[in-house]
Amino acid sequence: MLTDTLPKIREDIELELPHFPTRMQAVIFRLWEMVPAARLAEVLETDEAHIRQLAQDMALPPQKNTGEWMEKGYITIIRSAWYLLPYEQLLKLLDWDAEQLAYILKEDDFLDIKLGSLKPACEPVRYRELNEEERRETKRLREVMERYIRNLDGEDRTLPFAFFEKKIPPEESNCVPKEGGTKETESDPGTVCPNDKWVLDADPKCLKSEAVKQFFDDFHIDYGFTFTAQDEKNPVPEGRLTLRIHPEWQKEREYHELTIEKHRILIEAKEPDGIFRGLLYMEALSRSPGRLALPIASYRRTPSFTTRFIYSYCGIYGNAFDVPVLISYPEQLMKSYARLGINGVWLPAVLYKMTPFPFEPALSDGWQERMERLNELIALGRRYGIRIYLYLNEPRSMPLSFFEKYPELKGHTFGENASLCTQSEGVQRYIADAVKTLCEMAPGLGGFFTITRSENHTNCYSHVDTKDEQECPRCRNKEPWEVVAELNSLIARTARSVDPSIQVFAWTWSWSPMGNDGVRRCIEASDPGITLMCTNEEHLDYTVGPVKEHLRDYTLSRIGPSVQSRTFWDYAKANGHATAAKVQLNNTWEASTAPYIPVYENILKIMRNLKELGVENLMVSWTLGGYPSENLKFASSFFFEEENKSFSYEEALNFLYQEKAPAVSRAVHKFCEAFSNYPFYVESVYNGPHNAGPSNLLYGRPTGLKATMTCYAFDDLDSWRTIFEEELYEDCFRQVAEGWQEGMTELAALEECEFKDIARMCGILFTSSYNQIRFIRIRDGHIKLSPQDRRLALTELAKQELKLAVTTYRLMLRNPSIGYEAANHYYFNRSMLMEKVINCADLIRKYEN
Repeated sequence: MLTDTLPKIREDIELELPHFPTRMQAVIFRLWEMVPAARLAEVLETDEAHIRQLAQDMALPPQKNTGEWMEKGYITIIRSAWYLLPYEQLLKLLDWDAEQLAYILKEDDFLDIKLGSLKPACEPVRYRELNEEERRETKRLREVMERYIRNLDGEDRTLPFAFFEKKIPPEESNCVPKEGGTKETESDPGTVCPNDKWVLDADPKCLKSEAVKQFFDDFHIDYGFTFTAQDEKNPVPEGRLTLRIHPEWQKEREYHELTIEKHRILIEAKEPDGIFRGLLYMEALSRSPGRLALPIASYRRTPSFTTRFIYSYCGIYGNAFDVPVLISYPEQLMKSYARLGINGVWLPAVLYKMTPFPFEPALSDGWQERMERLNELIALGRRYGIRIYLYLNEPRSMPLSFFEKYPELKGHTFGENASLCTQSEGVQRYIADAVKTLCEMAPGLGGFFTITRSENHTNCYSHVDTKDEQECPRCRNKEPWEVVAELNSLIARTARSVDPSIQVFAWTWSWSPMGNDGVRRCIEASDPGITLMCTNEEHLDYTVGPVKEHLRDYTLSRIGPSVQSRTFWDYAKANGHATAAKVQLNNTWEASTAPYIPVYENILKIMRNLKELGVENLMVSWTLGGYPSENLKFASSFFFEEENKSFSYEEALNFLYQEKAPAVSRAVHKFCEAFSNYPFYVESVYNGPHNAGPSNLLYGRPTGLKATMTCYAFDDLDSWRTIFEEELYEDCFRQVAEGWQEGMTELAALEECEFKDIARMCGILFTSSYNQIRFIRIRDGHIKLSPQDRRLALTELAKQELKLAVTTYRLMLRNPSIGYEAANHYYFNRSMLMEKVINCADLIRKYEN
């Protein structure tokens, strides 16, 4: 049934790739990093020896770990082959059937839309012998590869997806203590250094906590000793770590008190969760690698934000429960999250995949196995003090053919699909039964958040703003706010009937068309146990040159919260609802292929503003932004309120960068200043070249191809710039790029490290965007130059892009997080950068001859 939703074939679209001698070689080159030679041979209907020979002729590096791409990088494979292979060969490449491809395209975060909502018509590509001219062109390609890429093979290389293979030392993974840690040694009278002669004196309830037990397991690995019980072997201990539970305390779940004395460390809390957070903070206070060196002091810490949940940096999106849990949630990542103060992880769930779908049971095949994986994830999270939250965008629409059998369920029609109307008794019963089943079969689930007026077509008002537009006879008699409030309330009441501790967040994403009065009435009509979540910056007013606009998406170049979000939170508080802010603390679509954008000053402003407003919960990222980064270390300093202490940016910089802190501070300040020039507009952010950066090809002549949402930029300058004039758009990126480079000069003396690599990568993304904008404007005659000056300018830009591609390739060899974003997998991989090198070299040769 889902195959009805496969994108239609378009005969009038073609992607020219003149830098490849043949289409066959383009397929091998693009897919070589990701698909085994044997599979490529099967797809191209030849033997493996022929494929390997063609790869060798193009100087492609040896294949390594291609098997991981099918599980973790299938989106990158699809994107790379979409304009090269017809459906039949694409399915053979993936080893999928059409139903599986249709599901992934529909449910994997709008992959069909990202690909352009169409499939270019592609002739089958089959192996054949090269002719003499093609062999000459292949030799030229090989020479380029040997000149720019082959000489990099000897450099240190990490494999794709190896994000967390390097063990993170405790002093690097901990959140930043407010007082900046301690440099003292055990000879200092103000310092305590526990060792293997200390004993553990713990309330039995503490040791029943899986998170506390996991902490001590990790502690033994990290520090080489364990706090043991006092016994004959240790009759006179040097010190004592005491853990005490006080259930009578009227405190929050994670509140803790930590007292450090010369021969005793005391951690007290109302619940084991507080003990766990106290242990993590104790560890965070130390600056000594491989051992604890703690200041003698007392601390009382209250959570400023009750729930702080994030998306896994490497989380599979569309079929998260169809693969082993550790693929998306490696233990090292969960450990890092815990030490950064994160206490929740979210992931999407499609109800008809997680529970029985009564109308078409075949759609639910395998739901029991998926439920088992959800319970595995809940158990894994418990070990790190992390609860699991599911994103519900329900009920999912169905193809029109579905409603031939169930006309009573049909709601508003959207193209080839229609909503399951939430006003129909059958759909209400289905949603309640599904949520109830999910909560009963996954005990310990943290909760849900919902999107009800955007994303997928779901309820009848998910993409309809007024009753006049509504074609569903039931919903035509309802206001949009009524349908939204009833749906969220049904989910919340059902979930809490199973477990009263389950949290349900109603996200106000795209509620704006209901108007402030409609939103207020929606909040008033919603179950009071619902937490209202607003995007921090939504509808924030801003200016770019002469352009005055307001935001509709995430940004780190502008600081929220917006007046609209403040107003909605006020409505919520007035009606007894808790509040939550959706923020991006690592990156945004402004530069998603760098794991974080090091604009620390902006992060601190966002966190201070939310804390001052009394917002109670945080959703820390969408699918992008889950990296355990420096940004999160700074943000985590606001997760807890420490009695009689306040955050010091300077001390935190000193803690992380020591004697290089002043240079880092100057660099970050310049990054923030430069970033304020970013030409933000939501369509520009989705369509522009800034995420692909140096991997986006330069086209010697206009392609006529349209840019697509966070997928293909092509050379579609009009879709990049949207509301901005060409000259303004180019100048904005020039200012960002040049200002960022000024910041990088401050880091010249800083040794090579992840922070420097990430800062460099952000600068490359901005510089490459400027280069590409200028290239197209000169190519198309929008910047008037003589023919000779035009060739010289285009040649110089191609040379700059080639250099940036090689630099990025180097960065990717040592840092596998470069180019990756969970909902797009590798937005660009090493093969794409190699292709950009031969693309630029081909243009340079043609311009110079």
